[in-house]
Amino acid sequence: MEELERRIKMHSAGATVINTAFQELPSFQNNFDLDKSFIQNWVLPYYMKIGVTDSELQSELVSKIPQMSKDILASLLGDFDWRTRQTGAYFAAIKNDIEFIDIIGVHFLKSEVSYAGQIYAIALAYFNTEKSVQYIDKYLEYYLSKPDLWFDQGDAMAALKYLDHVNKTNHLAKHLNDWENFLTNKPYWKKEIEFEHMKNQIEFIQKLQAV
Repeated sequence: MEELERRIKMHSAGATVINTAFQELPSFQNNFDLDKSFIQNWVLPYYMKIGVTDSELQSELVSKIPQMSKDILASLLGDFDWRTRQTGAYFAAIKNDIEFIDIIGVHFLKSEVSYAGQIYAIALAYFNTEKSVQYIDKYLEYYLSKPDLWFDQGDAMAALKYLDHVNKTNHLAKHLNDWENFLTNKPYWKKEIEFEHMKNQIEFIQKLQAV
């Protein structure tokens, strides 16, 4: 019964059931459970709104920014749940706290939970550091070679294209052949890599910081 309950809890958290080349990387995890009031204050109002760029969300987030401490961000990123982890990654970008790049980068590489990958990619692209590029590169090198893993390869390609655009680099080029091969069994995935959504998200984060 305990094992069944554990599996149900993991499924609810969005756990992926795979073994990857990154399994040995140490993953940042809390040694405590988040209490109900924390979840109600920091997760439930936001996790479904991430990606929205309207004035209502802007006002909500701006009022929260002064309270987004390192402890809050770490608690969110260390919880084993897609809702908390994506919220933590997004808030880390809003706070421009590069201290969390490695935590977000390793979460991205390990892909332990579903749904959060797009926000990891946005956060890494926002930070726009050499380490950000390295994490996205590593992600693509591995996951584009796994055509049966329909993960966040498209978001990683968009993040890298965005970074190439703003930095006048050409990191994406080395992944294009692998991208085409990866798409062979995905007829409904777009071949063209667009970064407009990525750009809009990053500009919204910058707008929050400027208020």
